[in-house]
Amino acid sequence: MLRRRWAGSLLWTAFVVLSAGAAIFTLRNFSTAFPLVSIELKMDRADALRSARTIAQRNAWPPEGFDQAAEFGGSQEVQNFVELAGGGKQELGRILKEKIFALYTWRVRHFKQGDAHETLIRFTPDGMRYGFSVKLPEEERGDTRPEGEAQQIAETAAQRDWGIDFGRYRLVESSKDLKPGGRTDHTFVYERQDESLREGHYRLRLVVGGDKLTELRHFVHISSHAFVRVVIIVDYLSRFCLCQANARRQAKCFDRISDSEIYDLCQPPLFFHFL
Repeated sequence: MLRRRWAGSLLWTAFVVLSAGAAIFTLRNFSTAFPLVSIELKMDRADALRSARTIAQRNAWPPEGFDQAAEFGGSQEVQNFVELAGGGKQELGRILKEKIFALYTWRVRHFKQGDAHETLIRFTPDGMRYGFSVKLPEEERGDTRPEGEAQQIAETAAQRDWGIDFGRYRLVESSKDLKPGGRTDHTFVYERQDESLREGHYRLRLVVGGDKLTELRHFVHISSHAFVRVVIIVDYLSRFCLCQANARRQAKCFDRISDSEIYDLCQPPLFFHFL
């Protein structure tokens, strides 16, 4: 009997010691395992909706008589990359403090039932305009401009309306797409020269639809790297599980604000583009 009591006391003592050790380890390493991000949020939802409406009306962006939806969120993929392979918590803090890249944004969607046009406008947490995308139907008519003229249209609008300093960027990609309606869309991708994330690069995508700038998007381009491929594949598998779990009770897919290139969890993410 005494032996059983002694053995029980020993087990409980060992359990308490191990629990205390685990608690101390967790407290000391919590910030490393789960880094916290501090964001100064100066713009609320009402401000985002109001500002987006003003910008859309000033530029006559479709659709007319639109409804609005807003969401505040971040790019977890970019944050994960920075923490794991782009410089760690220190670099993440510098990015947020110096506002090198907006990891978190307000996204306001303008839409109208039965209308294929959609507009998405982004704002930084402090209320600065950070990008937009106007979705035009494939069949919509428009101009066809030479590449040089389209690039000038894109750069002029980006600099005048969105404060882009092209002294920090160089053009790395360009393409064009002739739409069924006869409109030619030009895409230009620029890369920042004064900042980078080791294997990652800050990029800017401009799209000219016909004769107007229809998209301005900041994103991070990741160079081909085995470590990054592993991270993305794991992320894709987790997304796949989200889409398939309890399929009978879920909608066909989950699209946060109908920006399917970025947030459609039923589609595999772009392998080297994080936005």
